[in-house]
Amino acid sequence: MALRILFALFLLSGLALAETVWLEDFNTAADQDKGAIGPGPVITSPSSGKWSVNVDNCTLADVKDWFKVTNNVFEGVDLDGTQGTNGTGDGAIWTSESISITGYDSIDISLNVSLRDSSKHENPDFIKASYMLDDGSITQFGFLYDSFGPDTFSVSGLSGDSIRIYVEMDCNGGKENIRFDNVLVEGYVPPTSVDSPGTFSATPASASEIDLSWTKNGNSDNVMIVFNTSGTFTNPITKTHYAVSSSVAGGTVIYNGSGNTFNHSSLSSATHYFYKAWSVSADTLYSSGVLCDTTTSKEEPSNHVLSFSSTADDRSIELTWSDNDGAATADGFLIKASTTSLAAISAPSDGVTESDDTDFSDGSAIKNILPNTETFEFSGLNAETTYYFKIWPYSNSNSNIDYKTDGTVPSQSIATTEAVTRAIDLDFESSGGYTTNIAEFNDGNKDYFVRTNGSDISSDVSFQNIRGSYYFAAQDINAEGATMPLYLYINNVDISNLTDLNFSIYIAEDDDGSNQDYDAGDYIHVDYDIDNSGSYSNLIWVEGTGTERNSEPLIDTDFDGAGDGTAITSTFAKFSKDISSTGNEIDIRISFSIGGAHEDIALDDILLTGKSVQTDFVLNIKVLLEGAL
Repeated sequence: MALRILFALFLLSGLALAETVWLEDFNTAADQDKGAIGPGPVITSPSSGKWSVNVDNCTLADVKDWFKVTNNVFEGVDLDGTQGTNGTGDGAIWTSESISITGYDSIDISLNVSLRDSSKHENPDFIKASYMLDDGSITQFGFLYDSFGPDTFSVSGLSGDSIRIYVEMDCNGGKENIRFDNVLVEGYVPPTSVDSPGTFSATPASASEIDLSWTKNGNSDNVMIVFNTSGTFTNPITKTHYAVSSSVAGGTVIYNGSGNTFNHSSLSSATHYFYKAWSVSADTLYSSGVLCDTTTSKEEPSNHVLSFSSTADDRSIELTWSDNDGAATADGFLIKASTTSLAAISAPSDGVTESDDTDFSDGSAIKNILPNTETFEFSGLNAETTYYFKIWPYSNSNSNIDYKTDGTVPSQSIATTEAVTRAIDLDFESSGGYTTNIAEFNDGNKDYFVRTNGSDISSDVSFQNIRGSYYFAAQDINAEGATMPLYLYINNVDISNLTDLNFSIYIAEDDDGSNQDYDAGDYIHVDYDIDNSGSYSNLIWVEGTGTERNSEPLIDTDFDGAGDGTAITSTFAKFSKDISSTGNEIDIRISFSIGGAHEDIALDDILLTGKSVQTDFVLNIKVLLEGAL
């Protein structure tokens, strides 16, 4: 008894930790109703094979008489065993499988017992629990009879190589239900004085290798390392040596030796690996262990981008492409640019990140782009200047970044146009510059007609390639009582000294997942009127297909009320149109008629440019004078 008390105090001291050796909580869906059911009885075994039943001492005369799993507990009902006084009879027996407890200094057993209704039971009704160590004698460790409340049977301090658990019960009434649950076997790993390794780190070296390093403990004990991909480990068994490739502690041994580094190779790319390292003493005692984990690098991207193209105005160049993912996808794209030549653009080097620098102050620029963006605009450029661009896909980041530099690297060269005058330059970054026919509104969710940065409208709406921070957006615009169409105006714009007018606008529409939502009659129309003629001319129209419900919004190239051109997507894209006529003033009117749920539009960077008549006149005079000289 004194030894038992001392050991219990030792366990409570925290120097040894309990591990779950075996558990049956009867929660497995496939095991519901497994056991014995009358009449007959019919006996079925659990899917796990972890236990069995014996009802030879009982009479299960009715389908409502059972000794089985029900509602995630094990229950006996109207078993009709031998019904001895004070619960001394024989009943139905539940028996666990033989449970290995090798390698543990101490074993505890516990289970919960209860009655559905304690008022229904009599003196002969009982439940008892017993165990058998190493195929020896059966020892009882819990017993209750007659009526009783919820209780726990438990025993501790056992040891051996194997153990088997028995639960026996009897009751003889249709409303007498005895239950037990959570049969738990816990084992205590013997405490040791072995210190764990010091720092333990994992560093991805490539798509197929992780390099491990550690510092030994103060005794310079050997180290054993186990890996898995689940992150769940147990502990090795004391006094047991494990060779490399052994299965132990929830994983596989990859190292057992005296070094302090190991390169774990032949791994899968982009896979998370977990490691646990134990110090191993000369007499094969194990420390508590230390953990680390990391993910192997991704493979170099399989493909270069496709359809790398460029468009320019006098101040900016927009690049577009298709990500063109292959078997190994890109984590990003690097664009490098020069004002000198394509040859002046150096290829990136693996393992070296390049920081964004887009101002061309030194004649070069760099930009990293996330996947699925597929567009970028360099702005603040000089007019009539040629710019050169190359793009590389890459995987991973920081010291593991891996660029695809082989094959033909996509490139572009393009010159900005001659300088033009901006009659309209509306980017919505600040208020003003336009009017609306009704006050802007926003319900904070999916009904709005407003200048926004996206933070005050539905989070379901998502756009890419946003031009700065703010844009103008509309959705379900009649839900708040407005009468469609609604209008946005840019009026009384001076064009008196301009020719070769060009209008452009960026447009996007959230795709509502894989759905499309434009119905017949839904539209966004951009029109113009010169010198207050009272008649607007078509400029850029967006329509559904014209006949279908829930169709894709498209550019209406022929202004017949049915979209037939480029699709409007959730990525802001530029659309432009020349205006052949001119005058003194121009009015731009944008009409909105989108009144259904999820019918939305977003507009940004509205430009109207033209060539200055005065500049052209002065230039022509200069040319004539130079010719005369």
